[in-house]
Amino acid sequence: MAIQTKRVHFSESPAVYTYSPSSMPRTCTPSPTWSEDSLPDNDSGPSTPPSTASFARRTLLSAHDLAKERVILNPLLSDPRSQLTPIVWDVATPATDAMVRTGRKGKGKEVSALLPSDLASAATLPGMTSMDIHIAQLPPFWKPVQLRRDDSPRSSSSHFPSSRSSRPVIPITIGEVLNAVHSNMLLPVSEKEFAVFPKDLQKLTAKAFWKRHDIATHAGNMKEAAAIKKAGMLRVDVLAGNQQLVALVPASVNGEVWQLVLARP
Repeated sequence: MAIQTKRVHFSESPAVYTYSPSSMPRTCTPSPTWSEDSLPDNDSGPSTPPSTASFARRTLLSAHDLAKERVILNPLLSDPRSQLTPIVWDVATPATDAMVRTGRKGKGKEVSALLPSDLASAATLPGMTSMDIHIAQLPPFWKPVQLRRDDSPRSSSSHFPSSRSSRPVIPITIGEVLNAVHSNMLLPVSEKEFAVFPKDLQKLTAKAFWKRHDIATHAGNMKEAAAIKKAGMLRVDVLAGNQQLVALVPASVNGEVWQLVLARP
């Protein structure tokens, strides 16, 4: 019996990527490498990436280093004991779908919904007005998830709210962090970006795309399936199933740069 090939669509181009589902690895953790020679050299493509060998190879800081500036995460984002987040959340879903571990035992008691007041609480203490969040599983030539207050432009000085300001500081909230990450996951993958992915990641991304499409099809939601096909591959597909929030860890001493750690559910 002939193996049916599938074509992956791009939102901005009629071009397609054809692959055979039978050749896809059933389980695989992508560990692609990147070189500057493999990247587009025109201005219309991705920004020039660092010459790192792995998505996840970024400098992280110890709690001792971070304590120098006394920036701490809201306990809902980072348990002080384990450094893992108590939040149970799939980045492919809106922030309102996030749950939180209760620490209680018993069926249905392990997690509960995050309250609106939880989502509205400051993500850090002191409250920050500027945050960059890197996602380890995504290519380094993509910009990080960036959160900025309109009245708090990025500058070379400290990004801690100033007590001398005549205006009240509105810190970035937990809900804004989650929503910004979720919105980033819904950005399309261009044909040019896809072309520089390592072959194994191309296959994993294509597989994740068609899995979303097939789930909608098998559920009888043909309208959603058509919308998925029309939109093409998204950044969430590049995660290849690593969509569960695990931790948010510091990557700068001033509390402005962070790295989001994801894993399979």
